[in-house]
Amino acid sequence: YLADEKLDLGEIVHALADGIAAADVFPVLCGSGTAHIGIDRLLRFIVDEGPPPTVHDGEAAAFVFKTIADPYVGRVNLFKVLAGSVRSDDHLTNDRTGADLRLHQITTICGKEQEPTPEVGAGDIGAVAKLTDTATGDLLRASGATVTVDPLESPPPVLATAVRAATKADDD
Repeated sequence: YLADEKLDLGEIVHALADGIAAADVFPVLCGSGTAHIGIDRLLRFIVDEGPPPTVHDGEAAAFVFKTIADPYVGRVNLFKVLAGSVRSDDHLTNDRTGADLRLHQITTICGKEQEPTPEVGAGDIGAVAKLTDTATGDLLRASGATVTVDPLESPPPVLATAVRAATKADDD
């Protein structure tokens, strides 16, 4: 097939990484998440062979994938950076509302702990509190960013009726 030519391991790795980045090559790796077989190799493969998130460099764009209520700071929006990097005190525009938002303090969340961070790069997840008029499914981006995201579709409700207590005393 290769006409008796020898391929250097570096050439193979580089060609594989280029093929994955161009979406021409789709590697298949086998393993079991429930039995913890091959997961370490899968993660190592993603790190070593997958394209870095900096491939999507450019103007900052972030997708809000979850909104939670924190008892101390109020609403916290969790977002994934799709392009560029998002820094504390950046101004981004909400695609849905058109509002200009200032991201005061960006944090990373690990369990219940929130750790302030100056910057979140492409492919990483961050959180920011007290964004007005921002909800799950919103796209936040800098002017000039050309990233688009399909809107989130909510599944149909399982139950069509809800029962609520008329007063707090009737809650039980």
